[in-house]
Amino acid sequence: MRPLALLLAIPMFSPAWGQTSLDSASLYVNEPLKWERPQRPGQPTQKSAFGRILVMESEGSLATISCYLYKTPDNHLHIIYPEGFGMSSGTWKKADGHLAVRFRSIHSSAQKIGSENGYVEEKWGYTPSRAGDRVAESIKIAGVQYVPLRNFNDLKQLAEIIQFYRADAETPK
Repeated sequence: MRPLALLLAIPMFSPAWGQTSLDSASLYVNEPLKWERPQRPGQPTQKSAFGRILVMESEGSLATISCYLYKTPDNHLHIIYPEGFGMSSGTWKKADGHLAVRFRSIHSSAQKIGSENGYVEEKWGYTPSRAGDRVAESIKIAGVQYVPLRNFNDLKQLAEIIQFYRADAETPK
């Protein structure tokens, strides 16, 4: 719980965090999401879905976020950060009709077994964007379709968290 409290407190102390932004056109989410009510006593009855968000920034940076999502009454999606949150960071580029990606895990709320600090290189299928404002119309990874995430409401907070975990991952331990 202490890392979460620290994470939420950092934006108050650092003016640089307030200047962080993400373009909503850089976000993708796996489809379909499976919405379920929690099975544990004492948990809110609000439905949530475990999903993976891809952040494909135009300059070639990549972040993948595994997380639980919930929907507000106006159908905007939000991330539930304390539980099930994991993040990988790396790069992407278009190459020979696919997306060549290279990334590594930099944060997980679940306890890791073994070392997972090495980079993974993969080739992802994609359908080129017709409008030009996105990297792709859709992305396909190991049989899973990712589509533009248009109703996400936490852009500023997600940008700050990505920046925080990237900086933390680069800090010598």
